[in-house]
Amino acid sequence: MIVESNNFGPLNEDMLKFLQEENDVRFPSDYLLFLNEFNGGKPLKAVLISDEVDTVINWIFGLYHDAPEWVDLDANINAYYDRLPSWYI
Repeated sequence: MIVESNNFGPLNEDMLKFLQEENDVRFPSDYLLFLNEFNGGKPLKAVLISDEVDTVINWIFGLYHDAPEWVDLDANINAYYDRLPSWYI
């Protein structure tokens, strides 16, 4: 369950289209559904993903016009673009 969803507004389809074209990516359908319903947010319980490394997810990025960079998908892609493998995004 996601709490604090749409804190910075609903998903803007034009921004999403531009982001995918600009980065030559197509997001998975389940993430697109998530963006349409919640546009980012905080999981009710921090999500722990364990394989070789444990990771806690406290916030899932959304796509916003006016929001802090720490919650914005586009801002984070731009900030980490040259540090991530091309297949990661």
